[in-house]
Amino acid sequence: MDLLELPDKDTAASPYLAGNLKNAPDKQAAKDFFKSLESEKAGSIYKKCRSLPINQKGMTNEEKRYLV
Repeated sequence: MDLLELPDKDTAASPYLAGNLKNAPDKQAAKDFFKSLESEKAGSIYKKCRSLPINQKGMTNEEKRYLV
């Protein structure tokens, strides 16, 4: 099977949702998890997977057009 790579202009960003449970047993772990989602490292992983990072720093204008 051959792998076909689509150019960025022909693909769309995929939104993923994350939430924090109101009565989570470990609220600090939840806060730490969300903080990690906003990191630069996480942002670079999101970009590799053609997803938009949570943190808008370093996003191109093309990527920002997908933001609501």
